[in-house]
Amino acid sequence: MAVETKMINLHGKKVFYRYTGDPRSYGKILLTHGMRFTSEDWLRHDLLDRIAKLGFEVYAIDYPGFGKSESNESADISSPSNAGNLLEEFTGNIGGNWTSIVGPSMGGMIALSAVISHPDRFKSAVVIGSAGFGTLKPQLASIRIPVLILWGEDDPVIDPAVGREFHELIPHSILQILKSAGHAAYLDSPDEFLGLLSDFLSGVTDKSNISL
Repeated sequence: MAVETKMINLHGKKVFYRYTGDPRSYGKILLTHGMRFTSEDWLRHDLLDRIAKLGFEVYAIDYPGFGKSESNESADISSPSNAGNLLEEFTGNIGGNWTSIVGPSMGGMIALSAVISHPDRFKSAVVIGSAGFGTLKPQLASIRIPVLILWGEDDPVIDPAVGREFHELIPHSILQILKSAGHAAYLDSPDEFLGLLSDFLSGVTDKSNISL
């Protein structure tokens, strides 16, 4: 499937995103990124396209101030709640049924912030080596949607023990440790990542009355 690139205006600033998938899909998935990454990294190993082929419309965003998106003080990452609000606004502008939000590292913190602040926007969430445990800790128990927590066994940035802490506090969470993977576990072990993602999404997706 071809990957399109687009811009959307949020709070008067341009936000860049990549998109691919079939509009007749099961739903939409939003991909965020880490501090040193952008939406372009989801093109590695053909991940954007391969996630779409699981049966979803996939959107990969450049967070404001990263990649090709303009900086936006009202969505600065120093405030996870503001960051989460921007993702809620982005998905609201796109519209439709959002099956999941996927966030590695900083993107995991932002994804969980969006889920906490706007519990009805996404049916599920996936976080990979997520940052923000200390900041989000008091609110994690309020999350009511299924959350897949992925961590690289050899993560040198955030210890896998933090993943276990997330798992203990988020009620409907699943923790999977990817062997021989580092902080960007989805890039280090793309096939294993896709397999775990596919299994998880199968459990949270309503596939009735849809023919792909």
